[in-house]
Amino acid sequence: EVFGVQDHRLGLFVVNSRALVSQQASYISTHSLEGLAVHALGCDSIVSPNPDVIVGTAESLRVFLERGQVLPEQVSVVVLDEAHYAVGKHPYTELMHQLAANDPPPRVLGLTASFLHGALTNLEGQKEQLQHNLFGATLMAPDMQGTQTNRQFFSVPWQ
Repeated sequence: EVFGVQDHRLGLFVVNSRALVSQQASYISTHSLEGLAVHALGCDSIVSPNPDVIVGTAESLRVFLERGQVLPEQVSVVVLDEAHYAVGKHPYTELMHQLAANDPPPRVLGLTASFLHGALTNLEGQKEQLQHNLFGATLMAPDMQGTQTNRQFFSVPWQ
C-alpha cells in the first residue's frame, strides 16, 4: 500500500541518525505552518496518515521508496541535514539515486557546515561529486567579509 494519497506531494527531511528523527519532526511540527502534517519514521509519537513531510534516516526513507510505500514521483522537495554525507555509498547517496529518476527531480536543500567529508585531499573533486549527487546543486557559503580567508589545515597523527 502506498503511503498517503498518490497524487499528494511530499517533502522528505533526511537526518543522519535515528536519534534525530523525533527531534527534527517535533521541531518541524512546532515551528511550521499550522496544519502541516509531519510523520516521523520509526517514532510512534509523531504519526500522520497523510503527511506533508516525512522525517527519517536516509536508509529508512530509501527502504520506504524501494517497497513502494512512497512513490518517487510523490516527492517534491528533499532537505538533507548534514548534506556532506551524500558521497560514496552512504545511504544519502543511495536515496538521491532513487529520486534521480523523477522528471523533474525534486528540489534539494542540503544543510551542512562544510562540504568536506573525509580526507582533505582533492577538495574540488569532493565538491563536484557532492554537487553531482545533489542533482547539480550550487554549493554556497555565507559571505564572510572581514574574516581571515587564508586557512591552514594540518594533519595530526593519531597515537
